[in-house]
Amino acid sequence: MLFRSDPSRLSHFHEVQGDLTRVPCHAANRAARADAAIADDHPITRMVADASVELDTDPDVGGALPEGDLALDGVPADLAAAVSTLVAVAGEAMETRDGAFEQLTAARTSRVFDLAADTWLPGGAALDPDDADEGTLFDAAQPGRTELLEGGIRMAQVVDEIDWEQFAGLDVSATVETDLGLVLLRGPGADVYDPSEDPQLDEPILLIVDTGGDDVYRVPAGASNDASHPIGVAVDLGGSDTYGYVEVPTDFDDPALLPADDAGRTTSLDGYGAISRSTVPRQGAGVTGYGLLLDLGGADDTYQSLRISQGFAAWGVGVLWDDGGDDTYLGEAGVQGAAWGGVALAYDGGGNDTRRAYSIAQAHGFVLGSGTLYDAGGDDSYELVVNEMLLYYSSQTPTTGNASMGQGCAFGWRRDASGNHYSGGLALLRDVSGDDTYEASTFAQGVGYWMGTGELVDSAGNDTYDGLFYTAGSGAHFAIGALLDADGDDAYGTRYLATHSVVGLAHDFSVAVLVDGGGNDTWRGVDRSLGASKCHGLGLLVDRAGDDSYTSNHERSIGWATDYDGAQGSCDDRSDLPTYGLFVD
Repeated sequence: MLFRSDPSRLSHFHEVQGDLTRVPCHAANRAARADAAIADDHPITRMVADASVELDTDPDVGGALPEGDLALDGVPADLAAAVSTLVAVAGEAMETRDGAFEQLTAARTSRVFDLAADTWLPGGAALDPDDADEGTLFDAAQPGRTELLEGGIRMAQVVDEIDWEQFAGLDVSATVETDLGLVLLRGPGADVYDPSEDPQLDEPILLIVDTGGDDVYRVPAGASNDASHPIGVAVDLGGSDTYGYVEVPTDFDDPALLPADDAGRTTSLDGYGAISRSTVPRQGAGVTGYGLLLDLGGADDTYQSLRISQGFAAWGVGVLWDDGGDDTYLGEAGVQGAAWGGVALAYDGGGNDTRRAYSIAQAHGFVLGSGTLYDAGGDDSYELVVNEMLLYYSSQTPTTGNASMGQGCAFGWRRDASGNHYSGGLALLRDVSGDDTYEASTFAQGVGYWMGTGELVDSAGNDTYDGLFYTAGSGAHFAIGALLDADGDDAYGTRYLATHSVVGLAHDFSVAVLVDGGGNDTWRGVDRSLGASKCHGLGLLVDRAGDDSYTSNHERSIGWATDYDGAQGSCDDRSDLPTYGLFVD
């Protein structure tokens, strides 16, 4: 059976999937547009607006900003004017968001917030696309999608247009209550934002502006608070800052796990480990609203959160923007550029960065979502924990690796029980330069699943890519996957042995492409790898130049293809379309 359409299918999909030559071009063009956006004088606005258009919306962008009338006694005039304008724009965005949800769904916004915050939490409640009220949220043609994203674009515009640098080091202290939440202005000291020390910080926070210092944030900085206070912005203008949360010890504490918050962990689910049950958006998360965290000043910062954080969106816009430094990003799931029904952006301006998570992270696009992770340079480490501890069940690697679903992974919702399927979104991991390492288990590194389009574009450096199953430019079940590496002496699959189906592997009507532009590369293949295909897939591996080394432990690699896969059962009863595996050196 061919799944010709569903409510969430994006317009680009069939045009790109139907022409092999368009797949690498699509990935390269998206990376080029992201590069141009970053160089723009409104980089956040343009990144969010471009992603919104890719999600088949037609947003209005720009326009004069209001002056605002917030009273800020004792605050320097220029800062007071900037803050007052931002609060006024937040009011506009709130009205836009409310109007969007009136069109999007009959379900109460509070219900959507609660269930969206449970996104990807195994065993938790979830929005039901088959429900009459909630199902319209999954419909790409439903009115209100454009307006929802317009509110986030407007918030991006105001943070882009304020000259934050002029306020760095300013001595200021003020706390103001507004209908949308607290406004906190703090100076260059080493501030600690901890609700256990200051109970007022338990209230919803609309805006934090901290002008410098080595600060500690144990509040959900720059994130949606709740359905009634869905906008949060935080701007830190200097210092080596630590972003975290109030930690609560549990019986499951382990060096491989982040400390729990007050939601704890659970082992009550078959096949899953002691997963976090946290449902608090943090650190640039927009859940039914808009969350923006900007850390400026270029110092070495640490970000630690459990779920739905660090550039996350669920029916909203979430942005984490760090302008540079040797930064550390730690999370568990739904972090570092992950989106469902909205736009998520995690940006780092350069430095030798470390990223670690377990699942659904480092550029993930679920249904009607665009998830982007952009790193401007440096020797970076991207880790989706393979098997140091098994938390997130994978049917492909149930005893050997977690379900990674990241590093440029776009995933759809395959619902065989009801037959109501929902196409995946868009994911892009863009790394401009540096000697980078990519490590994951299953579904990662430019991979698509179920009408999703997942892409990883790395321009320069001596990079390494390792994964167990469906990684490095792969696709499964009617999907698009692409990995482009422009230059450098790269290594694929050399640090540990994959299971199978990696490195330019296409399965079941998918199109998957891996193009390496140059350098003396090392390739190690396994069963179904290195430009291989099965079940009417179309897989392509191109190594354009260099003195390269290819080895494989299995004959089903290096351009192998079949219409029958004994491990999966017969595929050729569904179509007379051929299967192609293409290897070009």
